[in-house]
Amino acid sequence: MKYLPTWVRSAVAHSISATTAIALTLLIVYFGAEGLQPNVHQQLQEAVSQIMAAEELAAIYGPSKKEYRCINAHLDQIKQEKTLDALLTAFRSCDSSFADTFGPLKTLSEGLRFGAFLTLVSSRVAPYGPSKVDISNQEPSVIVHNVLGATSLSCSQQMALVANALKLAFPNIEVNQVGVVSNSINHAMVFASDSTGALLLDPTTSVIVAAPLQDILRGKPVDIYLMIDYYEGNDELLEQFRRKLRGALRNGAIRQDDVIYNDKL
Repeated sequence: MKYLPTWVRSAVAHSISATTAIALTLLIVYFGAEGLQPNVHQQLQEAVSQIMAAEELAAIYGPSKKEYRCINAHLDQIKQEKTLDALLTAFRSCDSSFADTFGPLKTLSEGLRFGAFLTLVSSRVAPYGPSKVDISNQEPSVIVHNVLGATSLSCSQQMALVANALKLAFPNIEVNQVGVVSNSINHAMVFASDSTGALLLDPTTSVIVAAPLQDILRGKPVDIYLMIDYYEGNDELLEQFRRKLRGALRNGAIRQDDVIYNDKL
């Protein structure tokens, strides 16, 4: 193992196809031994390195960000009306195309798909930042109205919008607001579930994960294909945090001991 190139050892360490990595190495060695022109050998080696770098990134952080713009066409109306009805109207307009962007959504209930949709709305309806919007001791409909009218939102306010709007529209969905503090992350997220499945919903980063709360809290690593990321902002701090969150989920770094609150609506 120690005689293999660094990028091959990295591939094995990250559970990327070792067979593919070794085969590519032998190909390079063979071409080199056959005396190909140096520039051809170098181009092949650079191409392989780029491929492995992209795969290693995927192994750590999950698939790359996904664009989804249907929601954006409804944001002005949502902010103007500030109601659950406006959110539901936008959702029903986008639901079919939205489900096509992430395989696990197709088998989930309408309620869970609405929760996923709300995750994107909450991240785009106002920029992330300090906010004085009151979400304590308020009726769910008032929380929805107040948050949708804000000019900026904290992660707890984004969480409150998703959790309360989802529970109002689909009372049968089990909804938990969960706060975690650990060496990996300090954050507030929504977990939603019913008989069709479970989702982690993070409106701050637009990350959606098809995994139940109990699996994540016992440190079970999340498969990269059960995680998707719709973040479209350009905030560098959020970009860094987004990668940190996905890395924590991929590595099973969030545990029960990290939970500081778990509020069921």
